[in-house]
Amino acid sequence: MRIIDADGHVAENPSLAIEALKRWPQYVQASSDGRPGLRIEGRNYPEDTGPGAGCPPQHGITTAGDLHTATTDGVLGDADRDHLDTMVLYPSLGLCVPSLENPDFAAGFARLYNQWIADFCAPSNGRLRGVAVTPIEHGQVAIDIMAEAKDLGLVATLVPPALKTRNLDHPDLDPFYAAAVELQMPLGIHGAPGIHLPKIGVDRFTNYIQVHCISFPFDQMTAMTALVSGGVFERHPQLRVAFLEAGAGWVPFFIDRLHEHYEKRGDWIEGGWRHDPTTTGGPAISG
Repeated sequence: MRIIDADGHVAENPSLAIEALKRWPQYVQASSDGRPGLRIEGRNYPEDTGPGAGCPPQHGITTAGDLHTATTDGVLGDADRDHLDTMVLYPSLGLCVPSLENPDFAAGFARLYNQWIADFCAPSNGRLRGVAVTPIEHGQVAIDIMAEAKDLGLVATLVPPALKTRNLDHPDLDPFYAAAVELQMPLGIHGAPGIHLPKIGVDRFTNYIQVHCISFPFDQMTAMTALVSGGVFERHPQLRVAFLEAGAGWVPFFIDRLHEHYEKRGDWIEGGWRHDPTTTGGPAISG
């Protein structure tokens, strides 16, 4: 039996940040308060203070001292220790891409990250598989970058649970979903606190641990509500989606909740679902 970590993470080594600092000094600067981290488009990434605070950058991807996340060989060694055959790697710093506002910079940074993660995974003989980022708010260029990522060998494209101006069922996103189907590119719904995207339920807390307790399951429920009740899976029945980093315990009760609302008031959503979500083909679920 092969064991696959479907939601691994890479802690990008300094080479990515150094290259971004060189290419876009007007958009990327070192944090001015002496802590590790970057200011991108004038904002801290991550923003680790205030409501919905993200992870303090000094903690990094983990506080464990026996992980080796900076090199391909280090990640493979950790995978061997944990008996993992394959790891699908999502970004850390690269999570910022869907929130970037300048279209040219967002596209450039996405392409830089996608090439970086492809190069990081290349020596692993297929055991490490990279996930692409794309500036989904910026229309056709997001589709172009997703197609380029497919050519690089990346195995999925990251999509945040909610965008700054739209939910995931917005008709403007249908060309993106259609392109994902045509490219046979799965989408991984993955949020993160502190990356300047909508705060879903976490604005009550300023402590990262409390934020983290709520952020990921609420994010995934929001995304699933949009994609299921908004009719996205019916408009694009071959679309493959994974809902990530929230476990799977929430799924049975939440599918039942969607079913109840479809049954009682489903017709209140104009252009939305046409079939009971418990009886039609639906999304892939991954914790």
